Amino acid sequence: EIFISLKRRRLLGSEQIISSVIIFTSPASVILGESASSSPPSLSSVAAASRIGVDHFFRHHLHFSSIGVVHPRRVGVIISAVTQIRCCGNQRNPPPSAVKVNADSASCNNQASDTFASPVSTVQREIQVLTDPASCNRQTSDTFASPVHVPLNAIPVFCSTVQREKQRLLYEGVSTVPLNSLPDFSPVHIGLSPTTRGAGDIKVNRYFKTKGELMLRMKKWALEWKFEYKTVSSNKSRVLLSCVDDNCTWRMRATKLPLSDFFVVKKYVHEHTCDTTHRNANHRQASAKLLGSLICSNYGEKKEGLKPKQIIEQVRILHGVHINYKQAWRVKEEARFLVRGTPEDSYYNLSRWLYKVTETNPCSLTYQQVDDAGKFKYAFVAFGPSIRGFSLMRKVIAVDGTFLKGKFNGTLLAACAQDGDYHLYPLAFAKVDAENGASWKWFFRGLSQMIPDASDLVFVSDRANSIASALEDVYPLSHHGICRIHLLRNITPAYSKTGLLPLVESAADAYMCHEFRLIFKDIEDKCPELAKYLEDSDFRKWARCFAPANRYNIMTTNIAESLNSMLKLPRELPLISLLETIRLTLTTLFFERREAAAKHKHLVTPKIVQKLVSRFGAAMVLNVYQVDQNEFEVKDETMKYVVDLEKRHCTCNVFDIDKIPCIHAIAAAKYIMRDENRYVDTSHLTETWAKAYAESIHPGGELSTSTYPANIDELSCPPPATKKRSGRPPTKRKRSVGEFGVPGSKSQSHKCSRCGTGGHNKITCKRPIG
Repeated sequence: EIFISLKRRRLLGSEQIISSVIIFTSPASVILGESASSSPPSLSSVAAASRIGVDHFFRHHLHFSSIGVVHPRRVGVIISAVTQIRCCGNQRNPPPSAVKVNADSASCNNQASDTFASPVSTVQREIQVLTDPASCNRQTSDTFASPVHVPLNAIPVFCSTVQREKQRLLYEGVSTVPLNSLPDFSPVHIGLSPTTRGAGDIKVNRYFKTKGELMLRMKKWALEWKFEYKTVSSNKSRVLLSCVDDNCTWRMRATKLPLSDFFVVKKYVHEHTCDTTHRNANHRQASAKLLGSLICSNYGEKKEGLKPKQIIEQVRILHGVHINYKQAWRVKEEARFLVRGTPEDSYYNLSRWLYKVTETNPCSLTYQQVDDAGKFKYAFVAFGPSIRGFSLMRKVIAVDGTFLKGKFNGTLLAACAQDGDYHLYPLAFAKVDAENGASWKWFFRGLSQMIPDASDLVFVSDRANSIASALEDVYPLSHHGICRIHLLRNITPAYSKTGLLPLVESAADAYMCHEFRLIFKDIEDKCPELAKYLEDSDFRKWARCFAPANRYNIMTTNIAESLNSMLKLPRELPLISLLETIRLTLTTLFFERREAAAKHKHLVTPKIVQKLVSRFGAAMVLNVYQVDQNEFEVKDETMKYVVDLEKRHCTCNVFDIDKIPCIHAIAAAKYIMRDENRYVDTSHLTETWAKAYAESIHPGGELSTSTYPANIDELSCPPPATKKRSGRPPTKRKRSVGEFGVPGSKSQSHKCSRCGTGGHNKITCKRPIG
């Protein structure tokens, strides 16, 4: 039986008639094809199809662009003819020749005849196919009772089911065959083989770029449809898979195309005839790599991702696979590698990433150093917009280091400033082996290329000797101040019970030397040992009023600690992913600050507006006496202060150090009807704030698709040699005794259960019994 349907398609003003041809050679096989040829094939080629193989025949003689075919041992009837007519307006081009084919019962029943028994004649206007109802051994209702006339320009279209063709013909209304004469064939009824039908996106003639892509897709397909398969044979040019049940009919065979890496599915029987005896809860195709590819969306650059117990639950619920904790850990690692890359590749590709940074962000500074063995040692990164923006900042830099949690450990060094709105302003980063004198000196040498040494430059850090010695070598003119919080942590273990820690904090923050001496005298009277310790620590390093260079309001390394907190999750990433996360964080930060500055309508930044508003109330109760045009005497209840608005000076030193009008300066400015915002330092102006973030930090793009100079790949280096420590790797920093607010820890005061007082227990209690 032969089914031919018609379809009219309009393309750019021309009309095209298309027909679909399905040829049933036997109840168990079918030939389906789609041809792009515009001329009819020779009948000698058609007759030769039974000898050379149907697939080869259709590809090389009929020029079929796509074909699904079962290879019967004997081909009875092969009919396909293509002609073309295009109608433009009312003018028709003369059609080429058509073909008339007479099919007899012997050929349809696959008898001894391998060729067409009846002669074939050529006509001009149509293709006429004559069929005999008895030849196909079916009822008359399942065949066409009369010849079907097919217009020319008939290009066969691949037809998956007859029912779909009926719906298409009914919608377009161009069929010359009564719809009730078209049988509702089901795939089983017409004998469509699973090989030709395929299943989902795995089907015959499906192409895959590589063998790995094919195998990954087959594993996903098996996981989705809850079956398991085994590899019968596999080599560079051929893959043969079968169901784990030897009695099952499921098969898949794919071969490699010549002169390419593409694999094409040649045979696919997708129906399973097995039961669930050989199907297990752990699923043999559910490898760590496969499951990792299914959950990798949970592991972004700033996402912590799923934990092993969560992976176990998700894999069981979504995919019906049961895995243990060790397998879930490997799945987690594979998912992270798919998204972030492997730790080893990050070091090999580091030179490329540094090159792309300098290419997309001009004037950026990047350095890389290897050890004597040619392995990675140090890396330094500073983005061009950050370097240029620092010229608008106050010259105080906080430096700090944080340990990394990746496979190769190491330490991340960072230098930060503070912008005019009291936000952290990242300057430079370096990945080193550890915090020691050599690494800090190398870091400061890189920093000196963008920030020269000067007497008004201040560095704030903890009390590490390695930082102090490195600054003396690289920045001898600068001032090194220590963090107030680190100072308090150092004295807490020995002097916490003295109750003098608040006095030490007040002395460090004092603006006037007179105020400092009064506080320090109180400390010296109550605890001479603590006073001696503070004096040996050098007042110039921790007391604001004695600092040789202005520290402004930056008395701690909180801005650097805040940056470390932002990078808490990325510290576990491979090196390039870590640096890319820093780059993305800075890109977002610059954009958001630039937008905030554009929306802010005041002369000074938002934080300065709040500070001036908070001081305004106290300024309005002061007595002001004008001395001359710019000098004033301001009195409160106990003290007198001299203010010079032109010199931006007040004897309280707040105006001099913070560069923001103090309450006395605000009172003097309001006394002569001036705007106090005029006397704010330029670093706190909204205009300056906007200029600091005016430039954008651009991404470097995809590393694998970019081109590089030859010398860049020569700088590639292997990862550093790292010794694995015994035990479980630490993921949290050990906090010092003086760190307050440690989560989960509470200070408990122990009391005697007999007398209720502290300092002893019931065993050593001296209270008399009774």
